[in-house]
Amino acid sequence: MRIRFISLGCFALLCGYTQAGILLQGEGTGLRISSHQALLSFDASSDIHTWCMQYDLGGKGGAFVLLLPTPMRGRIEAAPGGLFDGLMAFTRLKQREQPRSVLLGDVALTAEAVAAESQGLMEAMLVEHRAFAPKRARELYSWLADRRVSSKGRESTIAEFALGDWYLNALYFDTHYMGRAGAAAISARTVPVVISFRSERPAVYPLRSLRSGVSGQLPVTFYLHGSTKLDLPDDLSYQFAWLDQLRRAQGRMPRGEALPWGAQAWYDQMAAHAGSVAGLAKALGFDFERGSTGASGIEPTRLEWCKRLTSTDISLTTGDGSYSEALPNVDEGYEGTDRSDRVAMSDAADEIERRVARSKAFKPEGYLWRVASDQEFKAIGSLRGLLKEGQVLTRLRRRFQSGELAQNIEICRAGWDRLTDESEYVEVLPAR
Repeated sequence: MRIRFISLGCFALLCGYTQAGILLQGEGTGLRISSHQALLSFDASSDIHTWCMQYDLGGKGGAFVLLLPTPMRGRIEAAPGGLFDGLMAFTRLKQREQPRSVLLGDVALTAEAVAAESQGLMEAMLVEHRAFAPKRARELYSWLADRRVSSKGRESTIAEFALGDWYLNALYFDTHYMGRAGAAAISARTVPVVISFRSERPAVYPLRSLRSGVSGQLPVTFYLHGSTKLDLPDDLSYQFAWLDQLRRAQGRMPRGEALPWGAQAWYDQMAAHAGSVAGLAKALGFDFERGSTGASGIEPTRLEWCKRLTSTDISLTTGDGSYSEALPNVDEGYEGTDRSDRVAMSDAADEIERRVARSKAFKPEGYLWRVASDQEFKAIGSLRGLLKEGQVLTRLRRRFQSGELAQNIEICRAGWDRLTDESEYVEVLPAR
């Protein structure tokens, strides 16, 4: 795939060399990275960069090392295990709902159907970590040898960073602590690792570092946290799928109503570029009418959530905010009605239907509703201090093909040509 660095205005907001990690296997270990999550954040007032990485792996368990390059020596620490579950719940889309009557046979909306993303995965413990200064590859190889971790086949990738001006942060994990030493097949997730450092370098995401640890496809979820909405560059942009989604949603909106959260303004701004976007999407092989997968199985990046964070949003991380608009309980006072009593049920139904009608008249557009489990609310608390009021949090998902892992990419300001995309995405849009 050709990755072009034109037209989207690459933007050095998230300074620093954010990266994915070089996977090195311990003796008897046979793991592959199956998915990856990254939170990349920048505090402009202090030039402090904070980013968090987590990896899902599968295969034969054992010890392994992930090498993470940074332009400066950083502070490394393990984060709460549920951090990315918290991010997933924090960025869950809301949907428009009207009150439901369980008594009259409607299906109740509950949190029971919501499962944490980490369910069924075991945790790979972070045993130790060490930062190696630039040009100190010999010390790194000695450290790896002492832990019986092989760098075979990874020397050129390591040299790309070690011989430059990069610090190599070695993170030593072990699945033995899960009680599955030598297991033929495991599914594990590393504890989230947070690295913070000060740097003025532009944001680069080196996919190359992941190439050796992946077979086939690699789903990556990006959480980009900065002063503006962010995107991947050019052919990797979420705009191809986003504009098609807006086109479909507009066709389902009630007459005279605009797309919400600034989406209509962005869609109208892009009207003059619709032809060029469609042409490029076709060249990439994206067919949104029959399915979005492009040439060689390549899929477009998806925008999954985006919002400029308010004090109300941040209060969720302290347990003080409201996660969702509350749906009126139209069954209140009638929950114990005997369903076999026709007279009682008729009276209850009349009153409940009046309540539903009043609710719809009060909020004809519906209540912005979503739900999370108790476990997810606890995980949201692990985001305290990481997310900042006034910053924009953007969640993107991309399923990278192995052939796309040969290049590094830059994080860019979201937009097209000289236009800046400031639309937000917090609720489910109509779709046909």
